[in-house]
Order: sequence, then C-alpha cells, then structure tokens
Amino acid sequence: MTSTVEGMAWERRMLPVHNGFWADVIRTCAAEPMEAGIESFQAVAVIDGSGIVKEYLINPSAPHLACFSREMVGRQYPAPPSAPFYEVYTISLVRRD
Repeated sequence: MTSTVEGMAWERRMLPVHNGFWADVIRTCAAEPMEAGIESFQAVAVIDGSGIVKEYLINPSAPHLACFSREMVGRQYPAPPSAPFYEVYTISLVRRD
C-alpha cells in the first residue's frame, strides 16, 4: 500500500515514529529468535484508521518470534490514508557492521 502517492507520504511520516520505538522492540525481542537460529523474518502490520497496529502477522509463524507481535500490537503510528492499512516489514536480526 506504500506504493501509492498517499502511501509513500504516510510512510515518510510513519518512519520517524517507528524508529523512535524500534530499538526497544529489538532489545526486548531479538535474543530468543537469534538463539533459535532465526536471522530474519517478514511481518505485516495491520493498522487501523487511527494509526494503531491491530495485528502484527509474522512469517514464518514461529513461537520464537511471538514477542514481536506482543510488542507491536497497540503501537501508534500516524493515521494512514486508508484502513485497514498494511505495512510490510523485512526484519534482519543479524548485526551488520
């Protein structure tokens, strides 16, 4: 949905908000999947009309990644251009120096 003009504009507003809390999410959740050998995963945030993450769907669905869903559901982003709004994430847990 971010490939539209409205979606790209929303993503520019959303990214600073996301970056403001993402390091805490990683600190809270990354150790367990990394110990299980999971180096990356994809997720889709389902965002309602007021900008609240209602669901955070993880692929692959693995118990070691459940913390990410717990931490992301309820987070507040700017109101998206349409709802539900789907934001796709690719998360790498491997540190790149």
